[in-house]
Amino acid sequence: MFSAFPPRWAIALFYVTDHFGRVYFDDSPHACFGEDDGDDIGYTIEEEEEEEEEEEEEEEEEEEEEEEEEEEEEEEEERRRRRRRRRRRRRRRFFNC
Repeated sequence: MFSAFPPRWAIALFYVTDHFGRVYFDDSPHACFGEDDGDDIGYTIEEEEEEEEEEEEEEEEEEEEEEEEEEEEEEEEERRRRRRRRRRRRRRRFFNC
């Protein structure tokens, strides 16, 4: 049985340009004929790059926040250790007298 449409794996991703030269992504089979079926994803390559940059910045910020949290936890642990040492020293001094 033959179908009017190619199988899913054979549908290619077409690039549609407007009169400003911006490239739009269109995954419809009509895009190769220059028809506008209204199925454009609706963003340009520039917008996609901006989104990627924003995502990268967000990831970097999250990583920095995680690193700061880890540093704070390490500092708290160090403070606890120092307090314990001081308490032990005080106890030893008191009971050794």
